[in-house]
Amino acid sequence: MMITRPAPRRSFYDNPFWEYVNNHQLRLQQCASCSNRWYPPGPACPACNSEEWSWEPISGTATLLSWVTFARTYFPNMPAPYTVVACQTEEGPILLADTTADPASLQIGAPMTLRYYEAMDESSQPMTLYSWEPTRD
Repeated sequence: MMITRPAPRRSFYDNPFWEYVNNHQLRLQQCASCSNRWYPPGPACPACNSEEWSWEPISGTATLLSWVTFARTYFPNMPAPYTVVACQTEEGPILLADTTADPASLQIGAPMTLRYYEAMDESSQPMTLYSWEPTRD
């Protein structure tokens, strides 16, 4: 049975991000001038203001910075409790996502790995999302 999740809110700048995720790729904008990578997406590099950039793949590895377990249901299709983690990618930007890890097993600084999963949005449309999971040895 496929799980239901709220659809990501898309805008002009982050639509390509979600299209890549839909194809099981995680890409971030990278500046052609200074090589900075950033998230959330935008029209220019936040480090040097260059408007020359491209969507480049990232490694899919990160370090756990923090997490929160929601005890209250905010979305009808995401019953509490559920855990959301903040992970700093190997490339630098911080990305938030859910995790299936037991919160008691999480440790700040732990290595995390990107995982894609299939879900349905509120309209029963299929979509691909990602989560951060503890890296297994």
